[in-house]
Amino acid sequence: RGGVHALIGPPYSSTSLSVLGLTTPLKVPLLSYSATSPSLGADSGHGYFARVVPSDAAQGPAMISVVQHHNWTQVCILFADNTYATSGAIETQEAATRAGIKVLSLQSYDATSKNASSALQALAESGCRIFLNWCGGTSATDCRLKNPTIWVTMSEWSTSKPPSSIPLSPQTPSPSRGRKPSSLP
Repeated sequence: RGGVHALIGPPYSSTSLSVLGLTTPLKVPLLSYSATSPSLGADSGHGYFARVVPSDAAQGPAMISVVQHHNWTQVCILFADNTYATSGAIETQEAATRAGIKVLSLQSYDATSKNASSALQALAESGCRIFLNWCGGTSATDCRLKNPTIWVTMSEWSTSKPPSSIPLSPQTPSPSRGRKPSSLP
């Protein structure tokens, strides 16, 4: 039989939602290798959608598990104002609430400009030192602060720039300087 039997891609959740509008009525399965929005999938009425990565519904609680492991009690969430990061930030905030972790501040920034400086400043002013990061496409060097901070990041950011290439300021905790991350509040 001729025609399209399945479609692989697109990489983004927002684009996948649009493409599903075309493929679902034709009963053509759509497989995404990186779309993570919980609004996709059979549970959300998209029976012809499949992904090979976990949804944000799993990534947020995983970030909170790291926070709990280190006995941190308060965090801030920084996120880009796109479908991916907003969905992830919401899932993370809900997981924090369920775990009894206080979210000091939740700040977004314009994903188009990739400039997170004002959002970072607002988070820093809240007294936060543990940052949960949903900043897809923003490099690690764009998100450095002068005060000691700990970053827990989602998969896209952590693979966008190798950690060894991120210069640390003299005040930034580093395992090579003997300071354990769990010693921060």
